[in-house]
Amino acid sequence: MSDLILASGGMPEDMRRRFEKEVGGEYDILYLPPDPALPAPVAPHPDMIAFALGDSVVMPAEYLDRYPGIAVRIKEKTGIEPIRSQAARGPRYPDDIALNCAAAGDVLFCHYSHAAPEIKEIARRRGLRLVGVRQGYAACSCLTGDGFFITADPSLAAAADAEGLDPLVIKESHISLPGYGTGFIGGASGAVGKRVFFFGDLFSHPDGEAIAKRISDAGFEFVCLSGGPLLDSGGLKTV
Repeated sequence: MSDLILASGGMPEDMRRRFEKEVGGEYDILYLPPDPALPAPVAPHPDMIAFALGDSVVMPAEYLDRYPGIAVRIKEKTGIEPIRSQAARGPRYPDDIALNCAAAGDVLFCHYSHAAPEIKEIARRRGLRLVGVRQGYAACSCLTGDGFFITADPSLAAAADAEGLDPLVIKESHISLPGYGTGFIGGASGAVGKRVFFFGDLFSHPDGEAIAKRISDAGFEFVCLSGGPLLDSGGLKTV
């Protein structure tokens, strides 16, 4: 058994090489193939395909049927059998948001009516409070870790503030997502252990200094995987 990171199969090659160099020997990496049920630009994104919390990982049943080797690899490396979600799945909102939920502290943020029932059940079993937000792409829209909550989304920021999470609210945009007007901070980064990896140069964002300080103050290091602009690559999931 070992820790496994789920990453986008569409991660640019330069970032992939740097990421593998940084985590090699500590973690195995599973690069996710595209989900044909999703729009092409986000089809391989972990935050659209998987939800991971503790010893549970939820993925779409149809996706696991299409790629049976994924469940085999996850179980081989972690001992965890992925939970097969039967939630609605499709290329248009809200059929693409069922797994896009964000856990922070003892709270799960989600678009309650469209969040996968399997995720809500896991949250209840673990004693997490379910907090409904208007932002359906909750996981995409925030970067969370022990001691920080960072987002540009007003509804998530308000909900996090109400839960005492002291959110850092950053400027919108300044994150690339080909095919869309802008990407999101949660998709452009991912926390692994006590490090936060950024898909691009954190300081290309106008709030880069503030983000770096909030992360450092929480006892985390940060790693920029390239010198270019931040790219929304679907974040990272540690199983």
